[in-house]
Amino acid sequence: MENTATTIVTTLKRTAVEVEPDWENDGFLRIRNAETLKRYRELRDEAYHLDTDQFDMFFAFSPEQFAEGMKKIRPLKDGERLVRLAGGGFCTKDGLERYKEWHEAHRQKIATECDPYEVYVHECNNHESCIAWDGDMEAVLIVADIWGDDVARQISPRFHKCHSLEGILQDRR
Repeated sequence: MENTATTIVTTLKRTAVEVEPDWENDGFLRIRNAETLKRYRELRDEAYHLDTDQFDMFFAFSPEQFAEGMKKIRPLKDGERLVRLAGGGFCTKDGLERYKEWHEAHRQKIATECDPYEVYVHECNNHESCIAWDGDMEAVLIVADIWGDDVARQISPRFHKCHSLEGILQDRR
């Protein structure tokens, strides 16, 4: 199943970014002349530091943390239950819908303001694709999630390939 999320970028437009593996440093990529990478990092930091209270969402790993989290969200209506999320998360159903809307708008902002290839090479380093068993798989999947499979197919050159691009895109389904 093709990624059906709405994207603005449909073809890969290249910035003046220059990338080369640093073999003295296990093949981590040296990135020069990136034009949108700073903005990508800002947007990712915005997501990492998101105040989940606004979505009636919290994370708990003990009964004490759960009780504290329940105090931070709106009171539950009669018969209402929390939605359990991966990674110890809990959320109200309407809070989860608001979070999904925020996440989609945030993804669109990245798709509009950032270059897919710059994101790819950054994520290659971020996920240590030079030493990872799966190579650049995580970086490819991030590009596909933001811009869609068609843009991910245009990533070239790829670094630290361990799997075919079609194999990566097929396996995630």
